[in-house]
Amino acid sequence: MEDSFQEDGDASISYQQEWIKTQDLLKRKLVLEDDFGWKVPSKESNLGGSGNKEKLKYIGGVDISFLKEDPSLACGAVVVLDADTLKVVHEEFDIVRLQVPYIPGFLAFREAPILLGLLEKMKTNAHPFYPQAMRSTPGSSKPIYISVGHRISLDSAVKVTKLCSKFRVPEPTRQADMRSKVFLRQQKGSIHMVEILS
Repeated sequence: MEDSFQEDGDASISYQQEWIKTQDLLKRKLVLEDDFGWKVPSKESNLGGSGNKEKLKYIGGVDISFLKEDPSLACGAVVVLDADTLKVVHEEFDIVRLQVPYIPGFLAFREAPILLGLLEKMKTNAHPFYPQAMRSTPGSSKPIYISVGHRISLDSAVKVTKLCSKFRVPEPTRQADMRSKVFLRQQKGSIHMVEILS
């Protein structure tokens, strides 16, 4: 598919037009208010929210790292941390060959299939850690952008991000980034990697 993007500008434009339609459809379905069964904790008390909601137990982060020698080869990672201690309690990795090139504004169409596959794997392998709410935080070199997600308000997303930020990058995302790079380096010469490259 990547070759068709590079060789055929019309195909790339056609894909982008479809992606814009998909983005618009998803935007109309987006729920911007909190709609989850857990309390939004505060950094001081790790309590918050109201009613019969359970305390937030786990926070996850995702990242994709690329092989320097072949940027179409990537390692996706999902890392889950204990919300109180920020210790890693679960991780999933997958090495894949990307079929879609990076196009500004359409990163999700390149990376979401990898991350969704990891979440499905996680749902099967580690049900207690499967997410109830997911939030997207685009990476950048300096600022941290916190976005509303589906079923989580900006206010709650900011509170949860502050709760899990030991450094500039929130700890779940930082762990996913570091661990995906290590996993990719470890797998670089393995039989599994050779099969993917074939």
